[in-house]
Amino acid sequence: MMSDRGRLALLVLAAYAGLSFLMMGALLVRAGNFVPDGPGTDYSHFIWNYWWMGYALENGLSLWQTDYVLYPHQHNLSLHTLTPLWFPAYAVTAPVFGQIATANLILWVSFALSGWAMWWWLRGYTTSAGLAFAGGLLYAFQPYVQVSASAMHFNLVALWWLPLIACLWREVVTPRLIKRRAVTVILLGLALWGSWLTDLQWPLFLAFTVVPYGLWTLWTHRHRIQPLLIAGFASAGIMAALALLVWPLPQVGMTDTGDPFLFPPAGLQTIRDWAIPLSALIGDRSDMIRRLGLTVPYLLFFIPLIGLLIWRRGRAALWLWLAATIPPTLLMLGADVVIGETVIRLPYSYLHDALSGQFRTPERFVFPALFNAVTFAVLFWSPLVRRWQIVGRVALVAVIFVLIADLALLRTFPTRELRDYPIHHEIGDDPREYVVLDLPLAVHYGWTGMGRGHHTQIYAIRHQKRVVNGFLARMPYTYFAYYADSPLFTWLANGDDRPPEEMARIQAQFDAYVDEWPVGYVFAHLEWMPPERILRWVGWMNAHPDFCQPRISEDGLLIWWRHSALDCPPVTVSAMIDIGAADDWVHLGAGWHYAESFGGRSARWAEADADLYLHLAPDAAYRLTFSAVAFERAREVVIAGQTLTITADDWGEYSVDIRRDDLYEGRLLAITHTSADSPAALFGSADSRQLAAAYARFDIVPLNAEESR
Repeated sequence: MMSDRGRLALLVLAAYAGLSFLMMGALLVRAGNFVPDGPGTDYSHFIWNYWWMGYALENGLSLWQTDYVLYPHQHNLSLHTLTPLWFPAYAVTAPVFGQIATANLILWVSFALSGWAMWWWLRGYTTSAGLAFAGGLLYAFQPYVQVSASAMHFNLVALWWLPLIACLWREVVTPRLIKRRAVTVILLGLALWGSWLTDLQWPLFLAFTVVPYGLWTLWTHRHRIQPLLIAGFASAGIMAALALLVWPLPQVGMTDTGDPFLFPPAGLQTIRDWAIPLSALIGDRSDMIRRLGLTVPYLLFFIPLIGLLIWRRGRAALWLWLAATIPPTLLMLGADVVIGETVIRLPYSYLHDALSGQFRTPERFVFPALFNAVTFAVLFWSPLVRRWQIVGRVALVAVIFVLIADLALLRTFPTRELRDYPIHHEIGDDPREYVVLDLPLAVHYGWTGMGRGHHTQIYAIRHQKRVVNGFLARMPYTYFAYYADSPLFTWLANGDDRPPEEMARIQAQFDAYVDEWPVGYVFAHLEWMPPERILRWVGWMNAHPDFCQPRISEDGLLIWWRHSALDCPPVTVSAMIDIGAADDWVHLGAGWHYAESFGGRSARWAEADADLYLHLAPDAAYRLTFSAVAFERAREVVIAGQTLTITADDWGEYSVDIRRDDLYEGRLLAITHTSADSPAALFGSADSRQLAAAYARFDIVPLNAEESR
């Protein structure tokens, strides 16, 4: 039979799980193909982390070194937010629920476990299960951790480490049988190491939470300090041994992170941008990322502090947790605060210097600050709730509902759909090794980055090839400079205008990498491309002679080119090109403008010279019929050596006969107009595009032998 205490604990766990589901319901009900899409979302590299660990183990590769992302560099993943803690659970559940659903379930479980662990910790300070529940709710569902979950930061949602390790040390301090204490010491050592497996910053947070508590308990139990010191050193020894033998110290030691040229320190403005604003301490919620809530500061800080100052009494533990709250609270405010015209330097600036500028997010000290503050507040409110009895319980229920509203648990959780393209699975079934290049190129790490497409890293979990695009939390700056200083990579990232001579050098460098790496596929992700620049990338790839006929996904958002060295699939003969439709990109080259609606007809304006790519059968003749209208006045156009006059009055139907021999390199049809004008030059408008004629549709119909004569 389960005890009442056990049933209560499970009920509390279920309540936290229910609240977590309530908050994340928009994600969890579609967990298989949706991912979090909050500010700065990092779903792509966190899910990639667990795919990589499984892939590495399966293929006999190193877990900690890889060139499968941000190719061609070999990266030390101990500097990255790899978060290997969750991998065993992920490896067991992903085959059942799927990779994406498992990742989302990790977030859900994290909230429930964090609240539950905090509840157990607070139960040591109060007889009120409801008050402990409110404290666990406030700690586990604090606004900053909600933001972390909406970005899928697995390394930050594991808030349970602070209360769990504190509970284990409390168990060590409590007089027990030697055998039970030995088991607790081992568990404590494993938990300390587990916090390192989550993120290297958690041991730093422990220094502001469990360490003060540990020192306090050593003082209060100084009559038996020797066995407690032995237990503490034993747990620390277990942690140190695992950190030295398994992770992360040997791996971190492989890279000189103290070299400021390889790992430049964060600047002052960066620290200011990543700090909790001073106004958050008085309930300001204007910053939706770095806020504490409207009522939280008063429930945690001001009312208990005023009560202590008025009554001038309280248990010593109250003063301990109040004092322990101050350092991380100051640290989370960043390097300085500005009051009026006065700049006040804060303690974080000294910690920043001590860590060589490598910890750039003072806002994360909100975790230890709230752990200490919640413990302090529960100690303060506990005797009042007990004394007021029924009134206190009613008030406590009201406070819980206020917290649910203040913490915005009912707000819709931000999500985005993760599309599943069959081509990625097809590539995954190909055992040959090659690199997949995604456009726009995007190279990001914790300090800086370039390009918008780094989330394409997520597709590597399906095609299982090396990729250039992606994100890592840390890498040497020289690696980033390799891309940032390259005309090729910056153009692949930005698609900006370059002079012809530079484009020639870009083409030559691209061809060299295609052969050297080698590149097997190039993907264009239209959702990450500025509309006005799509054609610069797509048209450029359509023109490349070494890649097969381009293909486009059913949703029109993904175009890909397979290198001819992998053998091209059968050519799909062109029959109709609907200019302006979602799939016309695979036929377009230089000289076309964005798609527009002309009285309900989708079309594009062409410049004086426009390229159209066709795929025709050899030794066959075709009639090319198209709809067009000239800009402002009639204009002549030359297609396949035939001259036509396109009128400007209305859309007209025109046709020419063509053969494959009329196409440059067997696929490029040049459309050459005798002139083009810009609306800016003719009418003084802001539109400076050069326009010759608009085209709406091309029909390519085979001619029989009689017609082709």
